[in-house]
Amino acid sequence: MSTLANETFPKPVLIGVGALLAFTVIAAAAARFERLQGPTLIEQAGPAAESVDLRFADEPNGAVEVRNSHDQLIKTIKPGEDAFIRVVVRGLAHERLRRKIGPQQPFHLAVGRNGKLTLQDPATGRLIDLEGFGKPERQYFADLLPTQRSGS
Repeated sequence: MSTLANETFPKPVLIGVGALLAFTVIAAAAARFERLQGPTLIEQAGPAAESVDLRFADEPNGAVEVRNSHDQLIKTIKPGEDAFIRVVVRGLAHERLRRKIGPQQPFHLAVGRNGKLTLQDPATGRLIDLEGFGKPERQYFADLLPTQRSGS
């Protein structure tokens, strides 16, 4: 019989590994709990400094019409233009389609007092932080806000 079979593993090493494992599990659980209990993206942005409700409609010629809640035309996105807006809105529309929700409820575009720009779909509860995509992409949506269109 080999001498390894008669030897025991050192207790301090086993205790250290067990403590490290326990710490890892507790730290991961605490981080997850904090994320669930922490402020939402809307709370982080603070009260809206400006917002607008938007509807997006595909046109037969491939354009997308952007209208506010009063059905006023804000912008017509021609085919090949503003691809970022198209991608974001199609993703939200796909989620509505998957859940069998129609296009009746508008999307909500808001900029918080801290400047954070978000697009929310109240129908599904999805919220997109537009800050993470970069300044040019953020600006596509910022241009849809009333103050940006009025030139102020």
